[in-house]
Amino acid sequence: MAKTVKKRSRVDRLQNLAIFLLTLSALALLSSIPLFGALSDLSLLDLAKGWAKKGAAPVQKETTSLATLGAPLRLVLSNDYTRLGFDALTTLDDAFNPSGVYLGAALGTVNMAEREDPDAFLSALRGTGVYFDFTAALPTDGLALALGVTTPELPLSTVRRALLCPDESGGVALHLADADGICCVCSTALGTEELDALLLALDGNGAEFAMLSGADYAMLAPETLILSEATPRCVLSADLPFSPADSADFLRRAEFNAYTENRYVESSGTVIVRGTASTLHLNPNGVIGYQGGSADPGSVYAVPSEQPNAPTLREAIAAAQKLMVTLTQGQLGEAGVYLVDARSAAGGYEVVFDYCCGGTPIRFADGGHAATVTVKGGSISAFSLRLRRYTATAETALLLPLRQAAAIARIKPGAELSVAYIDGGGETVTPSWTAD
Repeated sequence: MAKTVKKRSRVDRLQNLAIFLLTLSALALLSSIPLFGALSDLSLLDLAKGWAKKGAAPVQKETTSLATLGAPLRLVLSNDYTRLGFDALTTLDDAFNPSGVYLGAALGTVNMAEREDPDAFLSALRGTGVYFDFTAALPTDGLALALGVTTPELPLSTVRRALLCPDESGGVALHLADADGICCVCSTALGTEELDALLLALDGNGAEFAMLSGADYAMLAPETLILSEATPRCVLSADLPFSPADSADFLRRAEFNAYTENRYVESSGTVIVRGTASTLHLNPNGVIGYQGGSADPGSVYAVPSEQPNAPTLREAIAAAQKLMVTLTQGQLGEAGVYLVDARSAAGGYEVVFDYCCGGTPIRFADGGHAATVTVKGGSISAFSLRLRRYTATAETALLLPLRQAAAIARIKPGAELSVAYIDGGGETVTPSWTAD
């Protein structure tokens, strides 16, 4: 009896030890998993170390990633047998996260980049890999910021398309293309194991590219995504989130005194509010304009930078994003704001944003953008913001079948067909095929 008790006790101790060791192993693996977005170059262990040093660590400047803004994209995963495509996806969706983490790891380990013939890009697109179409050509700084990695040296200033696929050396190549079709190919430090795991058990949905889809689609851009069934999209209702006379909450967000007497109304109905060194115009049509001078540290208009008053494009993008998140929070209904362009302009930078809803871009019928932010020196000196609130209705939008849309698009050879919401300023916004 005593021997039985001792034996059972010994077995229990061994079991407890095994559980303890397995727990340690699991925690170790978990701590090494990379995060996504602005923290994607950190593991949980790295992040924990950062928290431990929080009291002494400097304040991070880049607090708002593009992932937070939920940029729309099209995504295609291909293995040797099938393809899985998404045409209404954002960088916030679960379906993007595994591929997005892998793209960030690839971009963060680029060690050589060289120009590539566009036909070589298309040839690689025919095979195994993960393809990203960002719908707008992102500045390389913006893409790197979105994925939480250092901006690599590339022969492209913007990235419209990206493709991860095996290379001839047994590693993973990163193919990139801008909006003008200029391409480059980069070697990375990644192996194919993770890529194989991502694509091995792929459950396809009949996705294909126009260049592989026969004569009906031969006149389209070869990268045009062809789905057997278009993603259902609802009709949106649209209105203004507030009137100029009822703007107290927005004024506080914009760092203006909501109850100042230094304001007046023009005959057009535009409310003009003056601050110490800044002015805000609230127009009845929802367009808001700002002009200001030098911003105090900690202000939403300040642009933190490593070199005082001399921000990089990446630092300007980060500051503009923070401003947009601050101003639009709770104002856009079911839509979101995302980066579409950033460029040098008049001794500073201009950063441009648009809206999207449910992974589908929203375009204004007049060709304008949702917001333009101007950065000069260490401050945001101006912005123009077209505020609109979008709400999904129960009505499913009716789109032309893709084959018919492609037939109509023949008048514009080489155009890429995609779906976007077209906002003409009315109370209803519907999706439509666009040919770019």
